[in-house]
Amino acid sequence: MVKFCNKLSAAGAGAIVAIGFAWTPGVSIGAPGSKSQDDIILARQGLMEAISDLLNDGEAPETDAQAITMQAAAETVALTLPPLKFLFPGESNPKNPKFKSTYRSYALPAVWQNPEKFSQYLDAAIDAARALEQATDAKQYPALARSLVASCDACHAQFRAPFESPFDKPEFQGGVAR
Repeated sequence: MVKFCNKLSAAGAGAIVAIGFAWTPGVSIGAPGSKSQDDIILARQGLMEAISDLLNDGEAPETDAQAITMQAAAETVALTLPPLKFLFPGESNPKNPKFKSTYRSYALPAVWQNPEKFSQYLDAAIDAARALEQATDAKQYPALARSLVASCDACHAQFRAPFESPFDKPEFQGGVAR
């Protein structure tokens, strides 16, 4: 059975709304420890999570409705990725002396060291999402979906640290602190 996200509009809308209040390019995000740093980190993590929920690992749609949903998900991904270019201001870099966020950032220093390369990776993922969105033959969808996931994976390999759940730490057993 093919899994497709049924929360397409909610995920896409929530992601876009998160951008609207989080940060304006060129504007400082506030004093060290300000709520703005937390907002930036949560906005970009929320966007990435919403995008991840929309991705298909390469399964073929079994029905016309699934094909339409898959293309709509690709469109939402293509529309959600561009704002990420603006959600990595210098103060949100954990290596920045002004960084005092409550939340952990999984972005690696390479994001701030090479923003042009980061932007190129985002553009490649946008292009892959657009290709899937605009495909006219559903037989192409699995390969196009895998291409989109590969674009995301390539960016994460260079610019994102692996996620570490706090529940994976030794002091937790079965999700309960010992």
